[in-house]
Amino acid sequence: MGNDRLRLLRLSNSGDPRWWLGIGAAIGFGVETKYTIGLWVVGVVVGVLGSCPRDLRSPWLWAGVALSVLIALPNIVWQIQHDFISSVFLRSIHERDVRIGRTAGFLRDQFTDAANPVTIPLWILGLVDTPDSSGHRSHTRESHISPRSPRP
Repeated sequence: MGNDRLRLLRLSNSGDPRWWLGIGAAIGFGVETKYTIGLWVVGVVVGVLGSCPRDLRSPWLWAGVALSVLIALPNIVWQIQHDFISSVFLRSIHERDVRIGRTAGFLRDQFTDAANPVTIPLWILGLVDTPDSSGHRSHTRESHISPRSPRP
């Protein structure tokens, strides 16, 4: 998901709607590797609807959507032909993990296992003091919700 985030940032900074093609390609290839990219896509959709609904009129956005579908289509067709075998496999792994207790304390473990005394203050600083697109530190939650500031 790193490349798609970089492309979204470049779209935000440049205002050039052609970046939607790169974002669409990254999403299409992302579906090929990990289906949870769908959660990121939902975030992008919410961000566009919340901050720049006029982008919905851009032919570049819809070309990016078409490109992502075109790239992911062989995978989706294969999943349909095989009764979504990946979903069945992932569900069985989850059921096994719940049964043997691997999911107990999952949220807590995100802070104790995946964090350290250096990174937690950086997380807090990022949430509290994120600059907006002009470099001004706005101290509002609004700047954390949308992937980019609305264009004038």
